[in-house]
Amino acid sequence: LMTGVTIFVIAIAFVSTSASFIYADATFYMSQQTCERSSMDELSSSQRMPLTLSDISSLITPWNALRYNSKVDNLSEHGLHPRTTHALANLPMLYGPLALLFYWEIIQRVKKPVDITNGSTRRQMRANDSDHMFFAMLMMGLGVLSCAPHQEPRFLLPLVVPLILLLGRHFEGEHTLKNASVIKKGLAIFWVIFNALLLIFFGGLHQGAVVPSLLSLPKLSAEQDQPPSAIVTYHTYMPPT
Repeated sequence: LMTGVTIFVIAIAFVSTSASFIYADATFYMSQQTCERSSMDELSSSQRMPLTLSDISSLITPWNALRYNSKVDNLSEHGLHPRTTHALANLPMLYGPLALLFYWEIIQRVKKPVDITNGSTRRQMRANDSDHMFFAMLMMGLGVLSCAPHQEPRFLLPLVVPLILLLGRHFEGEHTLKNASVIKKGLAIFWVIFNALLLIFFGGLHQGAVVPSLLSLPKLSAEQDQPPSAIVTYHTYMPPT
């Protein structure tokens, strides 16, 4: 079972790691802002505006992201989605079999809550404890991210670690279901087919004409009496410039 000491150690690790990333990120961008403000030689030192508390707080990435994403007007510029987009579309599209196993895990826990003390050895109790922690991380992460009205698949990338740690045992046959070897082989085949299909779709078919169209621009421009002054793309990825 998780003791107070364990929770304290996890909290300290989380806070210290987060603080390190926030400090490095804020330091870099504050240095950039300071250089921009002091780059004009004609300004005297008395005319240069020092960094304010508002400037510093705006460079703290988690706070800035929360402040930006809490306003629907900001997110409407990027597109608004139903709150269920992450759970019903983005998660299966990113993780395929792992997402289906996660849904199955939720159903099983609702039907029959897992006894955290179930297990004859301390090792089994630790395994149950870890499963509960990874499951809670997934539910909390998915729930918090689903609160935002703008939802993109890439936002769910941090969930890959707890998904693998919680559900990877199914690919190794480490579960109590019958015909474990058949399930293991079926999941492996499903995993390969799923990733092969997405590789074909996203690697070639989806937005596949963007690069060829860019490569054909010199030829098309040469055929025109006057080269075009602007190229307009519609409903595609932003072409590189």
